[in-house]
Amino acid sequence: MKTIHISTDLTLLYKYLLPAMFFAVNIPFLLFFFINSSDGYFGAFPLWILRFGILSLLLFAGLLFYKTTYQLHRVEMDNEHIYISDYFTIMRYPFASVEKITEQHFLIFTIVKVVLVDKGKFGKSSTFVAGSNYFEVLEEFPEFKALVEAEKD
Repeated sequence: MKTIHISTDLTLLYKYLLPAMFFAVNIPFLLFFFINSSDGYFGAFPLWILRFGILSLLLFAGLLFYKTTYQLHRVEMDNEHIYISDYFTIMRYPFASVEKITEQHFLIFTIVKVVLVDKGKFGKSSTFVAGSNYFEVLEEFPEFKALVEAEKD
């Protein structure tokens, strides 16, 4: 049977391109301020403040990207299985090995977490941003919808 893509198509952008572009733009600034050894000031600001500020920003952004967007997975499903991928490895799990599915609504996004009965390759749970097909799948597959509704009670 053909698989249905239930995570958003922008997962690749959120997981890899957004952090890569952020660091590609900001690391040259960091290098500029570390290499610059003029009189110790850049405009009205001491260089050590700018160095510390940009380094802190990059470390905080790296941690934020790791805890949020890097945890996202691509998710597909068919009648009997759910497929979870990190774009390099695809794991297939039968619906029986899915303990529950939780939804969180955050601004315009629906964040969905698939919790497995046993720990899999990507851990006990996998997170994805719901795409437009996700809501159609809820109507078409009652066994999938039952897993989601079990958490909403």
